[in-house]
Amino acid sequence: MGRKSNEQKILDGEAKVESPVTGTTTPPADVKPTGTTTPPPTNTTTKKDDIVEIKREDLDRMMKIMESQGRDISLLLKTADKSRIAKELNKDGENLIKQCKVRTWDDTDKLIMGWKLVTNKCEVVMGKWIEEQICTIIFEDGETLTIPLLEFYRKTLKKVEADIISRTDEYDVNNNKIVILKLQFPTGKTILLNSVFAN
Repeated sequence: MGRKSNEQKILDGEAKVESPVTGTTTPPADVKPTGTTTPPPTNTTTKKDDIVEIKREDLDRMMKIMESQGRDISLLLKTADKSRIAKELNKDGENLIKQCKVRTWDDTDKLIMGWKLVTNKCEVVMGKWIEEQICTIIFEDGETLTIPLLEFYRKTLKKVEADIISRTDEYDVNNNKIVILKLQFPTGKTILLNSVFAN
């Protein structure tokens, strides 16, 4: 086979073409330069945040509904049974908020902090069974009242419910354990009460 001419080499892709202007050589079209990498195409499109358009009247209506629902929820939480709410929230079914009741005196709503039986006589007189039972009541303000035990039970039927905030163990002069409850009433008022007198 004879030697190829320059024109044939160019056609066959074996030779470089010299530029008449710059004097540089240009590789054939099907020959890729080595040592260079082509950068991946860049996405010049910027993603915009989703925007929802709503009419002013629709927005106002939604805001009023949300405010009304907020008031309803607040009212329900204030009037609901806290122990039941806590029970629902607790997966184990144990009440997170314990409650108890405190006796009040007659129609005065005075809290009774304790009572003590001071007289307890029972005897048979002329064939009749006679009882004399007298107790002393201690009110929240420290006032005391001594009355027949039967009257005590008749006039302490009303009780108010309170949340048990905490329990504290104490001991009396005889080293007997006493459990003191810290109670909070729906009004926000708090007291300390011997657990013996919580019903």
